[in-house]
Amino acid sequence: MRADNLNYDVLVIIFSYFTKIRDLANVCLVSKTWNGVAEAFLYRTVNFVPPGLGGGQYSKRTSVLKTFGRRPRLVKHIHHFNILSSSYEDSTLRGCLSELLWIIDRADNLASFSYSPHLADPLPSQLILSLKAKTYLRDLDIPGTSDEKTVQVLQTLGWGEQNLRSLSLSGPTWTTLHHLPDWTSNLTQSLRSFTVKEPITGTTVMPSRDAGLMDSVLLHLPNLTNLVLRYSSIPYWHQLSLLSRVPLLEHLTLALSQHCISVSEAPLASVPQLPGLQHLTLEVRDTIVLRSVFQLSVFKVPLHSLTLKLHSALRIDEDLISTVMNAYSATLQRFNLDKGVVSDSATREILSRGKALVQIAFNLDIKNLENSAKALSLSDTLRTLIDTSPSVMTNVQRHLRADDVRVIFDSCPSLSTITSGKRTWRREAFYNGTRFTSS
Repeated sequence: MRADNLNYDVLVIIFSYFTKIRDLANVCLVSKTWNGVAEAFLYRTVNFVPPGLGGGQYSKRTSVLKTFGRRPRLVKHIHHFNILSSSYEDSTLRGCLSELLWIIDRADNLASFSYSPHLADPLPSQLILSLKAKTYLRDLDIPGTSDEKTVQVLQTLGWGEQNLRSLSLSGPTWTTLHHLPDWTSNLTQSLRSFTVKEPITGTTVMPSRDAGLMDSVLLHLPNLTNLVLRYSSIPYWHQLSLLSRVPLLEHLTLALSQHCISVSEAPLASVPQLPGLQHLTLEVRDTIVLRSVFQLSVFKVPLHSLTLKLHSALRIDEDLISTVMNAYSATLQRFNLDKGVVSDSATREILSRGKALVQIAFNLDIKNLENSAKALSLSDTLRTLIDTSPSVMTNVQRHLRADDVRVIFDSCPSLSTITSGKRTWRREAFYNGTRFTSS
């Protein structure tokens, strides 16, 4: 059978596994039949980087806009539109906003939209008005540093009938925060995920006021299942009290700093009851904050995953690891230590006591691989090992070699996947002669 004669549904299934733009573009060149199927995946997600303030690389960066201008029928394939910023120069929509609005107006199947907070322009109110008409829009990620006109538009539009499921605000100004309770009151029934990232410098000077403001926001969102609160100026106990407004939470992310932790601020009884909480992420700048959090409070729920994110490669105390395992050893399935370094004895405690552990991410000491392999041998449930050392170490560290991977696989028979940096090894493929796959 010729490839062109394959059933349409079969081609859809096949091309749905293609994740790289180049591969999809090449598939479109095979035949008209394949092009008709693959182009829907090729243009499903659009990442647009506006040109710099100086106009550099304008034609290259706006080529995607020109493509849709020449072939308007492709706009119907857009489901996700992301406006990104260049890491090398200030990006601006100046000169291409009209073309961008033309595309957004015609993208009837748009399901998600994001706008980088690092762009030189505030979020244009015209874009918000265009998004309002999108029936299928579910995810919105926008900066909170919008001008007054845009904030007024956000406040009056409502979005309630649009069934918006996810809302993310980056660096909101006080003007945006002030209108946020009114805005979210229209999202009571639909919103399931809410993210607010640290307000811009100089915005937050009154923690009690900010806590009261966030309380008013969450009061309107009792159906949230995912909350990301990167608002470290609010005292920790105030953050905990806010959680009582969202009893259905399953995913929780908190960003904490030293000044928001106070041992004498509130009794342990203030920890809210969150029976559905399964995934907890704590982002901290140092281990002192992390230690204080677990001394002050432990979420008494059967956590399935715990992620501890530090800002630098700092050693996590063994006592802290013991506290975590005492609380969650029976249910914890994924334990991720992002930039945190643990001792060999702490690693052994995690792997020996984690009865349900299927994934661990930590700094694998390649120079002392024998001890790590012995620790891994203590687990008979582990399926995935993620080595975070490439992102933790500031000096150049070699990748795992084939001999290293063999030692790890041999030491832990239950282990099926090892990931280090952009390299992934799978047990069956490794023993069949495949080195690794690159992401």
